[in-house]
Formats: sequence, structure tokens, C-alpha cells
Amino acid sequence: MEGTYHRRELKLPAIAFSSAEGRVLFSNGMSQGYLESYFYLAEHYQTQSHPAFCGIASLAMALNGLLVDPQRKWQGVWRWYDESMLDSCESHEVMKLKGVTLSKLACFGRCNRAHVELRYGTDVLIEKFRAEVKSVCSNDKSHIQDWCAENCSTSMKDMDVDSCHCEGNVSDENKSLSRVMIVSYHRGTLNQTGSGHFSPIGGYDECTDHILIMDVARFKYSPHWVPLESLYNAMQVIDPDTDKSRGYLLLSSTKELIKLCCKPDTVDENTDRLCSRYSHSISEDGIQQYSDEEVKKSIDTENRNRLHEFLNHCCDDCCCKKILN
Repeated sequence: MEGTYHRRELKLPAIAFSSAEGRVLFSNGMSQGYLESYFYLAEHYQTQSHPAFCGIASLAMALNGLLVDPQRKWQGVWRWYDESMLDSCESHEVMKLKGVTLSKLACFGRCNRAHVELRYGTDVLIEKFRAEVKSVCSNDKSHIQDWCAENCSTSMKDMDVDSCHCEGNVSDENKSLSRVMIVSYHRGTLNQTGSGHFSPIGGYDECTDHILIMDVARFKYSPHWVPLESLYNAMQVIDPDTDKSRGYLLLSSTKELIKLCCKPDTVDENTDRLCSRYSHSISEDGIQQYSDEEVKKSIDTENRNRLHEFLNHCCDDCCCKKILN
């Protein structure tokens, strides 16, 4: 059919996931312990529903992989993350025209009950990027110690991860996904068509220094391996919408962090709960299901003493922040 496309051919440096070479890389990563995160993400692998929805498709896949409970219905009686539910910082109509920026995707994550760390490519050395790829792909939980130090009321200056004092324990058999990495990069740098793109990382092969991109645009490119250095270079490209480089997000479940590292009374979950509760019913034009006064009253009642933290939790475009300002 003229003017339409059925897939694109993967070109070097990319290596197709299902190819003979791709299977060797997968086998290598398995034996090295760097495909632990793959299986959790594969259970929730999805294809973006619109050409511009790579960001929110990646986020929905990450949130479901982390077993984050959206605390609201998707369809019928089921609570589940879908792209249609992710619109707290930008409307779908706007995203269809220009996609979403890295910082706004980070805000989407925070508004939907995830702990999100944002890294711009130009701020990160390749050694740090490689170390965080290894940590995520091996499902390493040592990052929880840093989170504890920032959020637990008990002094953790000399804390070691295995002696964590909380109801869960990092050294216990914890069969859950710890973190997800979503990369933002320029396709052209990887010899692919298109420009900015988001996708989760599913694995790593230390022998060849290749990284597995679980591309959410499966109508265009299948999952594939690329050299880590090539992906790092693709994250250095400046996004014209922000005048900042592309980069990556590290997402973890706030609830899981609290369970593993904090006594029940040390962290107030209201900040994330309030934002996720109201974000789905607010558009750029105003409240659809709740009035301004209803939202403000709820926040005044439940979260008055943490209003400052709540506002800092949101990006400038977050619907919840617009109501409170």
C-alpha cells in the first residue's frame, strides 16, 4: 500500500532479539545474571497504541512490571495501568502532536505512585550509566539503602543493607522487580528512522557490552540489542523542546521501598496517593469529576502539613499543582 509501512529493517549497530546473534547475547546475559529484570517486563510487554505514545507506553509497562497498584479501575473490576490513564501532566491530544519530554514523563511516574530518578545524558559519565544498567538488569536492591538514608527517620549513617530494620528485609527472598530503567534517546544515532524515542531496558551482556532495548514501537522495530556506548551517545542528543539532552529514568515502587526499608510510621504516602487519585479526572480545561474545592478540601484534610512536599512532588504542568496554585 503506497504511503504506508509494515515494519522497518533493523540495521547495524542493532542486533535483532530473535536473530542467532541476539540469542547468543541473551544466553550470555542469562549466565551473567543480567536478565533478571527481563522476565518481569516481558510479562507486561506492550506496543504503544499511537506513534507518539512511546513515553507513556514505556511507563505503563514499567508500572505494571513493578506491580504498582493504580488505586483506580482500568476496565470492569480490574486495576491496571494503561496508556489511557496516564495524562496528569499532558493531555493525550497534545502528546499525539509532540510526544512527551523526559521531565514530564518523570512527573507522570511520580503522579502514579512510583519513585522516579531522572538522569540527563550530559550529566552522567558512561561508567555510571553502565553501573546503573547492571544494577537494574540484575535486579540489585542495594539502591534501597540510599532511599532509606533519605526517607527513614532512624539514623542510617552506618546501615548495611542486610541489617535493614524494617518489616521486610533486602536479604530475604524477594521475588519482585526492584527497578526499571526507561531510556530516552535519538533513533538517528542508532541508524534508525525517527527522532526522539522512549523504551525500557530489559537486559545486558557484559561480554560484548550490549544492552537490550525492549522497543515499545514493535510495529516498527522488534526488540533489539545495541552497544551500550552507542545508546549512551544517543542520549547525549539535545531535545529541542527542552534544550536539554535526552537521558533515562530509574523507577521503583514507592510502596515496595516503604515495605522493605521503613517502619510504618516513618513515611507518609498521602503525597503519591492524592496525586494518583485525582490526576485521572482532571484535564487542561479543569475538573471533570471533582470541583476545585473538593480537591482542596481533601488535601487540606489529609495532607495539610505536607502541602509543600506535595507541590514539590509535581512538575509545573501537573494538574494537581495547577489546582493548588
